[in-house]
Amino acid sequence: MGPHLVEIEGDVIIVRQRGDFELAHMKEWCRIADGVIAEYGGAFTISDFTVSGDFPPESRRYGSEWQNGAKVFGSALFGSSLAQRVLMTMIVRVGSMFRKHPGSPLVSVASEAEARAWVAELRKKLGVPEPSKKPKDQTS
Repeated sequence: MGPHLVEIEGDVIIVRQRGDFELAHMKEWCRIADGVIAEYGGAFTISDFTVSGDFPPESRRYGSEWQNGAKVFGSALFGSSLAQRVLMTMIVRVGSMFRKHPGSPLVSVASEAEARAWVAELRKKLGVPEPSKKPKDQTS
């Protein structure tokens, strides 16, 4: 996705930002997330900001608008500066103002391990089962 890396682990989407997160990157990320949400009924996100760049206003706007209909269970970010944490919180809060359903939790943690642990704990709290490891078209 441009200079950024995206990893999908079942219903968990990990984005490793590498430089500026332009509007085209945000649109592609939302398309990818929509596919995961369609397959699993929702998604968790983890964002790696350790080598991120700017987040232009048009990207922020698009992301906020996308959140209105998206079923994101929760988002964890790590490696971010104070300014990035404030910006991501703002994006989530602005998006939640227009949502028909309550916003999803957002947390900033120190490491990827902490982000994964937070997602696992939130999964339990929400009662969201681990996705099946077998391909979707197989039956038991």
